[in-house]
Amino acid sequence: MTRTRRPAFRWARALCRRAVAMAVIGLAGHAAPAASQGLQVAPVNLELPAGQTVTTITVSNNTDRATGMQVRSFDWRQQGGQDVLSPTQVVEVSPPIFELPAGGSQLVRVVLRSPPDAKEAAYRLLFDQLPTPGSTGITLALRFSIPLFAAPQFAASPELETHVERQGAGAVLVVRNSGTRHDRLFAPSLLAGGAKIGLSGNTNFYVLAGCEQRWPLAGKLATLRPGAHAQLTATTSAGRVDRAVAVLGP
Repeated sequence: MTRTRRPAFRWARALCRRAVAMAVIGLAGHAAPAASQGLQVAPVNLELPAGQTVTTITVSNNTDRATGMQVRSFDWRQQGGQDVLSPTQVVEVSPPIFELPAGGSQLVRVVLRSPPDAKEAAYRLLFDQLPTPGSTGITLALRFSIPLFAAPQFAASPELETHVERQGAGAVLVVRNSGTRHDRLFAPSLLAGGAKIGLSGNTNFYVLAGCEQRWPLAGKLATLRPGAHAQLTATTSAGRVDRAVAVLGP
């Protein structure tokens, strides 16, 4: 592991001075390291078991140029089917800003200051590449978004509730997790009246404890009348799901 002792504030000033076009990489649920344009973060999914408050993550630079990195921690919630990130001091990272030498790596220490009690807590760590001082034009920087889950004191498990909700001429698939641990759905599919109903947008989602996700439905929705049922199939963190889903009116 290679560390640097150059002043960190130089990179922070550069970030404030320059316009940065961010290439955002959403990383979750994979054991392998995540890499883009020679930068690598590993692991890409952090889970703290009950009683554990410290973990580490390694950032590597496989290019021939030094680069600056900034790490920030956020509380992660889901509202209205959307991810909401809020800065938090519950999770501390060290160092928060550092220079990553060419061919070098940096170990980042992650500390949970306040463990959860009743249900799992979810956070996101954002690793932002800082623009190189002295470069001209708009710099394309990278962002790695790493999920961090902290287990509660007692055993936790997900519990998914699903339904289809009509909204005027449209409809959405609603998946709510009333359990105490996150779950993840991979490529959910709906079948109604013998026809497959398409899902719009990303269909590879986390559903956090106590939260819900919503997928807009596409195609011919005439068979999705209030009071009817559709058949949902998907793969979750716990295994295969195949269940009837009620269609609710507005």
